[in-house]
Amino acid sequence: MSDLVNKPSENNNKKKPDWLTALESQSWQAELIASGLAIFGSLSLGPYIDFFSDFILTLFPDSILVKLKYAMMYVYMAHTILVISFVGHLILRIVWAGFLGLSSVYPEGINTEKESIYTKGFLNKLKKEFPDISSYSIKLDNSCSVIFSLLCSIIIFLLSITLWICLYAIFYSILNSLFTPLTIKYILISIGSILFIFLVIISVLTTGPKKHSAFAERYSYNLNRIFSKLMIFIAYKPLFYMIWTVRTNINTKQFILGMFLIILPTTFIATIKSGDRIDLFSSISYHKLNSQISDANNNNYIDELSDMRILRPTIQSREINSNYLKLFIPEMRRDKKYKDLICGEYIANDKENKDSKKVFNNECLNKYYQISIDNLDYSNINFQPTTHSHKNEEGHLIYLSLDSIKSGQHVLKMITGYKNEANENSIRLIPFYKN
Repeated sequence: MSDLVNKPSENNNKKKPDWLTALESQSWQAELIASGLAIFGSLSLGPYIDFFSDFILTLFPDSILVKLKYAMMYVYMAHTILVISFVGHLILRIVWAGFLGLSSVYPEGINTEKESIYTKGFLNKLKKEFPDISSYSIKLDNSCSVIFSLLCSIIIFLLSITLWICLYAIFYSILNSLFTPLTIKYILISIGSILFIFLVIISVLTTGPKKHSAFAERYSYNLNRIFSKLMIFIAYKPLFYMIWTVRTNINTKQFILGMFLIILPTTFIATIKSGDRIDLFSSISYHKLNSQISDANNNNYIDELSDMRILRPTIQSREINSNYLKLFIPEMRRDKKYKDLICGEYIANDKENKDSKKVFNNECLNKYYQISIDNLDYSNINFQPTTHSHKNEEGHLIYLSLDSIKSGQHVLKMITGYKNEANENSIRLIPFYKN
């Protein structure tokens, strides 16, 4: 890969403009502004990422969501890096500013000549360990700039991966509409195998035992360039300018350690931060949603809703003061497959009136959802299509009479047609108290 840096360029002979030289020498100003904007912007961006994550949960079936789960994980990682790392960079720049001010006041650093309570020998050893405050300020300045560049590179890389995962999800969706699952499996295995072989060839020619061969000298750089442009096509130039400049000026251990120290903690924090939302992308988690009474939380009650979209059945409150229960069931695309298996597909008939589809849908929902409170089963329920005012969620609203329900603790139970791999129906439980 060293070819990437050592390759001659006609731009190397051009004189650098004075304004660019001046800006480079004062790069800390741009870094401080960018860090401040990144911190402010990323903190403001968080709720929008959460909203987008919740929104796409309602749009796609399980086969697509399982791919988008990883895309959203990389988005959350990039966001976490923005917040934590740029805050760290800003703090480091503040420390550097402290050294800069100290250096302007005491340019000689530690003074071994001035009368002190410390011995001359002690001060000389101190001076030997901390000889020049100005040179240390320069090292700290350089470190800040390198860290800033690495952070930008990592964010671009993560967003590129996210884009590819999204493209893969779209590609898989297209294949799913054209071929059988077995054919799709063979197609994906073939593409994956070709990609793996290509990566092995690149590694052998670039850093492996064949890197000094005539074939490698001729083709390794071009193969790397093609693969890099393919993978990072949205920001090839800026990313690889930063990556290769840093990579070829520090040793491999420092580079790997730096990337490790940045990525590992942010991955851990991003996983914790986005855990509840990311988990719902899994069909297993969706099947288990509200399967235990202890799973009920504020998002099951309209008067306690958080900023999340409504992704689970909700009732008006934990404590019901009326003689009816108002149940809202959000419309999730992942349920459609199972609804079609139970109800079949609606076929329009010119002789039927415009309400026939509504009748079909209502009958279908009565088959798909089996609703009860304690031992009281409800049938022939009127499911009203509606848009909830919380965040404009599409879904169905139903009213369940509580006239025959005594005061006290009760549990709403909803068995749905959604099944797991063991062919078990999902169960939603919501506890409430009737006054």
